[in-house]
Amino acid sequence: MLNTFYLLGSLLSFMLGLVQILKGCVARNWILFGIFTSMGVFQLKGFFIIRQFWLDYSHFYAVEIFFILLIGPSLFIYFNLLIGARQFSDRKIFAHLLPSLIFLIYYLCDTIFVSFRNPSFQDLSSEFKSRYNALYYIVSFVPFAYLIVLAVSFFKIFKGNFLKIRWPLHIFVIFLMALFSTFVSIFIGTRFLLQFQDYFLELYQILLFLFSCIIVYTFFVSQIYPITFNLLSETMIRLQYEKSTLNRLDTKVLKEKIVSIMEREKFFLDPSIGLKSLAERLEISSHQLSELLNQHLNTNFNSFVNAYRIQEAKDLLLNQKEKTILTIAYESGFNSLSVFNATFKKEVGVAPRFYRKQNG
Repeated sequence: MLNTFYLLGSLLSFMLGLVQILKGCVARNWILFGIFTSMGVFQLKGFFIIRQFWLDYSHFYAVEIFFILLIGPSLFIYFNLLIGARQFSDRKIFAHLLPSLIFLIYYLCDTIFVSFRNPSFQDLSSEFKSRYNALYYIVSFVPFAYLIVLAVSFFKIFKGNFLKIRWPLHIFVIFLMALFSTFVSIFIGTRFLLQFQDYFLELYQILLFLFSCIIVYTFFVSQIYPITFNLLSETMIRLQYEKSTLNRLDTKVLKEKIVSIMEREKFFLDPSIGLKSLAERLEISSHQLSELLNQHLNTNFNSFVNAYRIQEAKDLLLNQKEKTILTIAYESGFNSLSVFNATFKKEVGVAPRFYRKQNG
């Protein structure tokens, strides 16, 4: 009976993932597709282990490590997309997904190597011990770490408002089940260190049951209360706005003022400029300036100032060729040649000297 429940959970998870793509190929739906697909793979692999199917091909069970490394970052990215985090760039998304991609490349190479070296793909011992056990010790903590970060983020947003709004109970239930399942997953991943190897199948049954409950519960919530997730997103964005330090200021005027200070007055040429000094020039607090840059200009202070400095340096490199690279570095607002070279290459793609040569 339970095995059927696990298999149902797997199929339902794959179906939920497919539905997200059918809704539209936007980033948020692709992230949900990754989350539900990961859950489906966990369930299917667990079903095979419990029923001891395809043990001769148990090497392929280890592909779940890719999905373990994927699901935590996917939840984190989805959360940031949910609250409309503009500063959450593609580069940050890639950084969070990089460990899973590195493992996938390694796993594919290892699979090719195994196919040539050994005709058998059997990897699990009688104690369900795998060649990838050392990795399981580490990756089992990844989803838990991301869930803790998400819990802290939720708390910061909803702090002081739990009694003012109707807390989405369904999200809370799903989160609790997910948190408990990560605890069980850690015990499974570290069972040989903690001497729990004799309880592997029992722990796996608990984990599969929790995953199945999460999937089935999510399915019914999405069908019976389809606006739950939309309400959550709207509530989080509204609470963020209410807590914003800029909600009583005219951000349009502030943006025009900061652009004027940088472009007309060239405030960025001062190498000692800092967040505090620019905030004082705008007659706002440092926190307000930081929020303005992050939420409304999709950047941070250093990147914002350096963008103007790099543009100034590019103009000097092409229009005043008699000046040395060192002179241009100082005249564009940088306080050292090494910082100038590193920043220029990061933003432009080539060193200042090569930029001048290519465009001379």
